[in-house]
Amino acid sequence: MDSEPRFWGFTFSGNVRLEDLAQFYGLKVPELEPGLTLNAWLERDGDGRLKPGHRAVVGGAQLHVLEMTGGAVHKVGLELKPARARRTPRLGRLYRRNPAKNLLHPRACKVA
Repeated sequence: MDSEPRFWGFTFSGNVRLEDLAQFYGLKVPELEPGLTLNAWLERDGDGRLKPGHRAVVGGAQLHVLEMTGGAVHKVGLELKPARARRTPRLGRLYRRNPAKNLLHPRACKVA
């Protein structure tokens, strides 16, 4: 059994430009300097203490440092947050909307 933590998401090289990644996945990121790579952005975020396992949030997604080579980020994981499912109304809410047409509502079932 390996001791390496499991990662579920997409994997990229540290040389990928952050703006390309943001555009492709629809991530909302602040204005970036052109050509800023994942490696450079993570180094800024890590404040010099970057190591495998470091996580950073960008545009609603999470970047994971997976591998480092010679102090530079070699492999980065991108974990997208799942889209929130739209909640369906509860049955109680449906019954309260129109009690006259709802046969299960007490006002609709008048017993003489």
